Amino acid sequence: MNGRLGGASMRGMLRRVCNDRGQVAAEYLGVLLLVAALVVALMTTGVGSTIAGAIADEIECIVSPSTCGHGGSGGGGSQAGALRARLDALAGLAARGGVFADLDAEARAALGRGDLAAADRALKRLEYYDGFVKAGPRGGLLGDLNSPGDTAFDALAKRGDIYLDGGRTSRRFFRVPPQPGRGVVALDFFIPDANSDGFRGDNRPEAGTNVLRSDLGVDKSRVMVVIDYETGRAVVTQTETNLDIHGVGYANEPRPTSINGDRGQWAYQGGLDVDETNQLNVHSDAGGVRLSWDMLNSISPLVVSVDGDVTLTEGADGFLHTGDFGNQGKVDRYPEVQAWQYLPDGREREIGRNDYNGGHNPVIGALPHCDLPNLPNLPAIGIGGHNIFDLPNLPNLPSVPGPCGP
Repeated sequence: MNGRLGGASMRGMLRRVCNDRGQVAAEYLGVLLLVAALVVALMTTGVGSTIAGAIADEIECIVSPSTCGHGGSGGGGSQAGALRARLDALAGLAARGGVFADLDAEARAALGRGDLAAADRALKRLEYYDGFVKAGPRGGLLGDLNSPGDTAFDALAKRGDIYLDGGRTSRRFFRVPPQPGRGVVALDFFIPDANSDGFRGDNRPEAGTNVLRSDLGVDKSRVMVVIDYETGRAVVTQTETNLDIHGVGYANEPRPTSINGDRGQWAYQGGLDVDETNQLNVHSDAGGVRLSWDMLNSISPLVVSVDGDVTLTEGADGFLHTGDFGNQGKVDRYPEVQAWQYLPDGREREIGRNDYNGGHNPVIGALPHCDLPNLPNLPAIGIGGHNIFDLPNLPNLPSVPGPCGP
């Protein structure tokens, strides 16, 4: 055994231990273990790690003969070979950089040291994202989130609103505390009608769709919020508002977005955006998530907003749970709102939906949930313990136009 003995030669020698049916005589196991001991002594050289990978594959052949095949990539049809084949199939995603390149490097390093379990974990994370990216432009938002490196992503977040498609859509990137195992949470705000009292709707069924598995364009929603709790990256997208009146084709770009109050209530962007910014507040921890929003379209200033304030609690099944979406005191009936969650283990489901039911009639939207305080009850007037007159209770003050702030 010398320095010219590489992994391929060793692999070929070891492969001949297996017969054509993938079975192994028991006495060869002792021989293989002796060779493994020799490799340990060689680990201080550049040869040892290469040979170790070959021996790991062949031990897999002995322990599980059904995986001991012929052909394939690297591992000759073994488990390691199958992992390499899966990794090579994701080369295009890895080439996008950022989180994807990191996962690719993690999987390849694990394969190099023979840690097949670690390689499989990294691969499953890559495949998780690949499924979204291939689903369409909505799932592709996770590609936009995770392609930049950390420095580049922070620069995107610092830019604030980023306008795309000639100003028809916008993106606002931000971070949340990572919660590995929670997967991805996505909210979709859309108008089912083709026309909403003079404004163009999204002309989609009220039942909605699987938010990130749909082939719909991002511009077929008013607002989308996508939060990747695996990486702690998030984005809010918006679509311009279009008048839908015969002979009128005016549209205005999306309003600026404030995340947890970071841009305040006013952020002039040109056009008719001379009043309030849209407000999105996201606060989460290991126990769950609280989301609140105060959104306006980009044409009618200081008129009506759509609002919500929901709390989602982490359940034992891994999903977030809430009853707030069906409570009109918590979430306006207009527009339609869907919330979906996608767990890393492949499970996914709708976790919330408001009771739209033609919610634009008779009024588009509702006042923001900026509740004024409830006034106290006044005391009774009396002398010496004798009640003379009960003062009337003061009323509970109503909600007032927003935005509400964080």
